Amino acid sequence: MEERAGQPTIGQRLANERTDIARDMDRLAKWKNELTDALGMDRTRDWDDIRNAARGLRRERDSWAASAQRVRDLHRPVEYRGQTICWACSDYDFPGQTTDSPPIAYDQCLTVKALAGYPATDA
Repeated sequence: MEERAGQPTIGQRLANERTDIARDMDRLAKWKNELTDALGMDRTRDWDDIRNAARGLRRERDSWAASAQRVRDLHRPVEYRGQTICWACSDYDFPGQTTDSPPIAYDQCLTVKALAGYPATDA
C-alpha cells in the first residue's frame, strides 16, 4: 500500500478515530448526566429509563395543558351590555343572556389571571 506525502498513515487515522470516539463518549456521558439530573433521577439509570421518564413528563404536561384549557373554556369572555365579562364568574346564562351574579369584567377574572401566572391578590 502506497503512502502519500502529507496524508496521515493508517495508524494515525485509527488514533484520530479513537480520540473522536472517546470525545463522543465523554460528550454522551455528560448529556446523560445532565438529563438524569434534570429529571431528578440517579445517574446509574439507563437510556430507556430516561426516555420513559421524559415520556411520562410529556404526558403529564399534556394533561395539565388540557385541564388548563378546560378551565379557560369555562371562564371564557362573553359580551354583556357593552362589556366583556367572564362567563363562569358572572354566572352568565346564554339563552336568557342574563347574569345571576354581578358581572365580572373578563380582565378581572382571578381564575384567568392565575392561569396567566399573575400572583394572587389579597381581598
